[in-house]
Amino acid sequence: MGYDPENNRVMFTSYDNFNRLNYYTGRAIYDSVKPRYQHAHVTAYNIVFNEYMLDYDDKDVYLVEGTFDLAKTNYADKNVICILGSNINTNSYLFRSIISHNNVYLCLDRDAVSKMITMAKNINGYGKQAYILDWKQDKLNGMKDIGEMKIKCNVSELDYITYNDINHLKLKGNII
Repeated sequence: MGYDPENNRVMFTSYDNFNRLNYYTGRAIYDSVKPRYQHAHVTAYNIVFNEYMLDYDDKDVYLVEGTFDLAKTNYADKNVICILGSNINTNSYLFRSIISHNNVYLCLDRDAVSKMITMAKNINGYGKQAYILDWKQDKLNGMKDIGEMKIKCNVSELDYITYNDINHLKLKGNII
């Protein structure tokens, strides 16, 4: 993470497994600076954000939406990836990469619950266990995304619901 004083932007850079720059994004610090975001002119379809930091040795992986959400996690200690949006195409490099992990934890924003359910279904279709962030837990009361947390978030300590439990909760009308 860095700062671009000329354009008043916080900059996030991403590197692939060979430590080559594969993506960057900048967010305006002030509301008057337009556009709010500036990104590399590449598609996220072929990118795993900061892939060089991931441990592919059968470890769990945690997915968050954006770079600010990522910055609020203890991502240096865990396999936390920002997906640069709120959805993953099943043919993307990121999807192919995450299904090589043990379990996948989806920590997307509160307004993306239906997308998390679809992603969990797709992940489970490959024989992997997917977990969806339980937004009803007290630790997240009133928040709409991980980026709103005041302190660093250890995503492994949050509460999750398995994809297999979702249909049971839907029947009770108690879905996250």
